[in-house]
Amino acid sequence: MAQIIVERHVPIKMRDGTILRGDVYRPAEGGPFPILLSRLPYNKSHAWVAASVILNPLNATDRGYAVVIQDCRGRFKSDGEWVPFHEDEDGYDTVEWCAQQPWANSKVGMYGSSYLGITAWQAIVANPPHLETAFIYLAPTNYHEGMIYTGGAFELGFCQWYAQYLSWNKVRRLPPERQTIARQRLIELASNPRAAHWHLPLDGIAAHQDVAQFYNDWLAHPNYDEYWQAVNVEEKLDKVTVPVLQMTGWFDNLLIGHLRSFKGIRDKGATEKARENQKLIVGPWTHENYVSMTMSKVGDFELGPAAVPNTEALALRWFDYWLKGMNTGIMDEAPIRIFVTGANVWRDEWDWPLERAKETKLYLHSQGHANTLHGDGILLSVPANSEPSDTYVYDPAKPVPTVGGRALMFGAVSPGFYDQREVEERSDVLVYTSSLLMKDTEVTGPIFLKLWAASSALDTDFTAKLVDVHPDGYAAILADGIMRARYRESSSHPKLLEPEQIYELTIDLWAISHVFKTGHRIRVEVSSSNFPRFDRNLNTGSENASEVQTQIAAQTIYHDAKHPSHILLPIVE
Repeated sequence: MAQIIVERHVPIKMRDGTILRGDVYRPAEGGPFPILLSRLPYNKSHAWVAASVILNPLNATDRGYAVVIQDCRGRFKSDGEWVPFHEDEDGYDTVEWCAQQPWANSKVGMYGSSYLGITAWQAIVANPPHLETAFIYLAPTNYHEGMIYTGGAFELGFCQWYAQYLSWNKVRRLPPERQTIARQRLIELASNPRAAHWHLPLDGIAAHQDVAQFYNDWLAHPNYDEYWQAVNVEEKLDKVTVPVLQMTGWFDNLLIGHLRSFKGIRDKGATEKARENQKLIVGPWTHENYVSMTMSKVGDFELGPAAVPNTEALALRWFDYWLKGMNTGIMDEAPIRIFVTGANVWRDEWDWPLERAKETKLYLHSQGHANTLHGDGILLSVPANSEPSDTYVYDPAKPVPTVGGRALMFGAVSPGFYDQREVEERSDVLVYTSSLLMKDTEVTGPIFLKLWAASSALDTDFTAKLVDVHPDGYAAILADGIMRARYRESSSHPKLLEPEQIYELTIDLWAISHVFKTGHRIRVEVSSSNFPRFDRNLNTGSENASEVQTQIAAQTIYHDAKHPSHILLPIVE
């Protein structure tokens, strides 16, 4: 490895005079160099940054790059006050600072996963002149839908874990007289996350009020309003001018942002260069096993070494092409690469969603007793003419527990493939199962459950899961979704229910690529809770964040000629 220069806590002045600080890694000889920039709120000098599974700055420096890793505003060594997601101006200013350094050749690429991906997206839509490209991994683009909320429900488990994780740095910035009690409250919160999950009201946790006011801000904005619109990258994709390589996982809790932004830039990016040079890779991963470096193990299933990506080699090939003009062959490859679970193979694709996928409806049927896996719920390719509805009782005091899926809440629930049979023993879970499959059946693309439902409550939730039932009965979760009924028409303008009135609801289960093998069955679960991944709808019709009272709801799912409840699956022959 060549000699390198490492400069710690280099001051970088923003347009308002605030000083942010970055660590700079660069070769000791030669230059000028293209720059790789990453901005994060998690401590730029922490050992995990230098050992990042995305890009080790020492290896990048050895490859002939200068690398800048910066603490976000108000985090660790950087001055100012941190406001989550508002990273556009600081991103712009930092890119331009990098380009002006004497050791720089003016070409900047950004990289990062999770919040580091957020900072990259915010810089991209701010359009700094010297930003050439980005590699973004496991990151959202709409922070309201698909991160903090999903289908109108608060992502409780993730948000509580994330808030306490981000709060430790904030404690150190408090006046000394407030530090002791804030630290103690945070320790109590971190030591018993399950107690926090059950706490009512949601916005009444003292530790959040001490050091994570942003958490209560999130709760105070359940509707998609100006608070979220200001930072929504998906509304600014027509400003994107640079090629972006995106990488995500089918079980990542932030998956949907990648799928939407990839298609959005292709359709309406600001330049031909952007529209025609997007790339998307979707593996079988969860957000958690990326962090823990166990990328071949997804829940209960070991998928083998093929599931483990060489992310750093991929990143360097991408940046060598766009920042150095080297023909690495990466742009000769298909724009989309997906891992097909069940078959456990990688496959190249040229469009998303797949044009050749055939939208197929499987209709919910029963004789009125689809409750539990022992009930009479089935899936058929034809709708019912006349069938009794299915009913169950949703009690917020006894919610259906989260088991696997796209959860992200370290230490509470593990994500990925997990058996749903214990959940399916509950009477408040409706279970609809196909007959044995006579051939391998691939489902690749977006999935939606269309329900005709009624409730005794003014507001309630309806949840859905898609499950692969193995010959031995193991029920592997593939996808999950939720719809808070008041948001059935709009995420911006909630509308309460008329009790007992029938409504048409659409639950977005995002997307999968999976082969249901011969002898397996396709299963759909319907219920009204998935806790603690999502907060419990308390069913009162009041603001869920400040409510302390609960109400039991009687739920009815219809499936007849007038109300053809069904799941829509993109089948690939």
